[in-house]
Amino acid sequence: MDELQEKGEWLDPRAISIWGSREQRETWQSVQKECLQWMLDRSGCTDLSTLPPIQQPTAVLVTGLIIMADWIASNEEFFPLIPLDCMVPDAISTRIEHGWKKLDLPSHWIPCKADSLSQLCLVQFGFEPNAMQTAVMKEVKNSEQPGMIILEAPMGLGKTEAALLAADLLAEKGVGGIFFGLPTQATSNAIFDRIVEWAEQQPDANRVSIRLAHGMADMNARYRELMPGNRESAVEEDAGSERLVVHEWFRGRKQALLADFVVGTVDQVLMSALRQKHVMLRHLGLCGKAVIIDECHAYDAYMNQYLEEALRWLGSYHTPVIMLSATL
Repeated sequence: MDELQEKGEWLDPRAISIWGSREQRETWQSVQKECLQWMLDRSGCTDLSTLPPIQQPTAVLVTGLIIMADWIASNEEFFPLIPLDCMVPDAISTRIEHGWKKLDLPSHWIPCKADSLSQLCLVQFGFEPNAMQTAVMKEVKNSEQPGMIILEAPMGLGKTEAALLAADLLAEKGVGGIFFGLPTQATSNAIFDRIVEWAEQQPDANRVSIRLAHGMADMNARYRELMPGNRESAVEEDAGSERLVVHEWFRGRKQALLADFVVGTVDQVLMSALRQKHVMLRHLGLCGKAVIIDECHAYDAYMNQYLEEALRWLGSYHTPVIMLSATL
């Protein structure tokens, strides 16, 4: 700083910026051009002008993917820096292999399949579906492009089970997870136990991540049991039957919705309608899921404004939404 002051450059706000000092600017720009050229070569593009324009929803999701990739790649716990004096020919490939092994992201969700809709309900919940549940499953099964399903039924008729059965059928159409949103932390905790029981009935090959997404999640005993290092989790790992994983990387506040199965308060969806930092990660986490919103009649006028905007975004991603209510 003293050197810049002597040159009279310290008064110029452009002297030190994201580029660094003026002397460093050319070096940094050459690195940027080299990275850009490498990406163009990898994608088969000859020039930036040949890149196709992208719509806003696509840009949001691509930005979310870039942020996620950046946070993983820059995590020195997974990918420690390589000292310059240790650059052997296979140092980079070894670093990548070690990083992915330590990150250990769960595989994709494999849905439960059955010969008939009745058999699917029997496998998942142990009972024959009622008329309402059968109607919901038929509607989802026959739909070519699932959109929004509004399910209004009295309490005790099995709306939660109907939504989960619909999620299984949607998974066969490409959905990769679920988000189950409720009005309060208490109702989220209650549903979480039922989601865990449902998830444990999924095929044996599954190893998926689960997340309880609200401010007091770590106080939930069932959720803590699924965390790595706990006695119950250790027993399951030794037995080779671990299906649900509270993955450490998804425990971050901004990464919560990236887990496969997410149960939480509805504000997790509402915040996707806000202009906030890293909101793209919320969109990325929601776009590939079946979004289930319970007690949708319980929200006030302010919440409904945010919900309406969030639903517009989900619609632009062709994300199926299931709205549950005992009364509209």
